[in-house]
Amino acid sequence: MRYKIDLPAMMADCEANYQSLQRLLAGADGRDACILLDGRDSGVVLRVCEQTPYTSLVEMSVQEGQATLARLAAPKLLIRLYHDARMAEVVNFAGFRTAQLRGEAADRALFHSDEKVQWNAFLAEWLRYCLRHGLAAQSVLI
Repeated sequence: MRYKIDLPAMMADCEANYQSLQRLLAGADGRDACILLDGRDSGVVLRVCEQTPYTSLVEMSVQEGQATLARLAAPKLLIRLYHDARMAEVVNFAGFRTAQLRGEAADRALFHSDEKVQWNAFLAEWLRYCLRHGLAAQSVLI
């Protein structure tokens, strides 16, 4: 059976991810942010790589040198924020470029048919964790 994407659900995830990122980046005054987690010295770094009037590109990674979160082996995510549509989507996951929603034969060996949906769901989980357990969103110079 051929995979059918649930477009309304995927769009809802992208909208929720946008709102979560806006909340997390609000404390950073438009600069890079470090969200400290669980009262430890561990954190998630949100780095604004690119800013245009209608989009932003944000890199999300675990702060280097943190033994607490190193066990999770969280990959770097590149997230494109579309300000006019108020949506955010993962465009690069651990070095893999954006997966096609419906791939060709060569892509099927590398990706699941719902890979893009999984990337955005993973981002949503990380953002929920940061909002629930984050103690501070601080501006940092990286």
